Amino acid sequence: MPRALTLLPLLTLLVACGDKKSSGGPDDTGGPPGDGGGTTGDGGGSDGGTAVPTHETDCQDGHDEDQDGLADCLDDDCSAEWFCNEPDSLDFHSVIDFVGHTITCQVWGFDVDVDVDDCHADAVGTLKLMDSGNLCPGCDRSYYGGLSYTTDNCSDLMGTPLPVDAIYGYVFVDANTRELWSADETGAWVMVDTITSKDGHRWAMSGADEVWADPPDCDNGNQNIGRLSLSLSLDDR
Repeated sequence: MPRALTLLPLLTLLVACGDKKSSGGPDDTGGPPGDGGGTTGDGGGSDGGTAVPTHETDCQDGHDEDQDGLADCLDDDCSAEWFCNEPDSLDFHSVIDFVGHTITCQVWGFDVDVDVDDCHADAVGTLKLMDSGNLCPGCDRSYYGGLSYTTDNCSDLMGTPLPVDAIYGYVFVDANTRELWSADETGAWVMVDTITSKDGHRWAMSGADEVWADPPDCDNGNQNIGRLSLSLSLDDR
């Protein structure tokens, strides 16, 4: 008996702007103003300006406060800021688990119990920073890379190969929060979810849903053929 092969729409996560980065520091220069009260010859003269700070005081304002020729994240003073450490690559790992149900299939007026097969797939890959192509509009960075499968018997069940590559966009919200975007099969970008991290390096999400389909050799329409679970992690260490 042919099995239901319509899991692909629920696997589009394998192929996925709010307020962005918060201020990285105060906007004052930190330098004391001149007293402006001195007279020539009394040793108390001032130019009326402010002292040049010894370090970058705001790592996101586009200015070179300490006047060393390097502004914001280009200055080593900002090296500890999370928004100055946006990754150039991501280690991708995804696991698909489908647990099939026993369905009742009507054939020529007879009810036949059919066991829908289970399947499992395990995908890994390295996604590299994109600088051209289908970049995610509004995202801070876009990443693309090929996938390999250490296990895959879902392609046979669906009758359609699983994706061989993945493309994602990131919006860096804060040190431990990112918006994850993905391009669908048409190339259009959609937001998948807001993902968080406990250590600032590994970002994970998971979900599960029931799968409904109309088996081609059954005469009784849509049925709940099983439950699909998907977990995905992106690691930039």
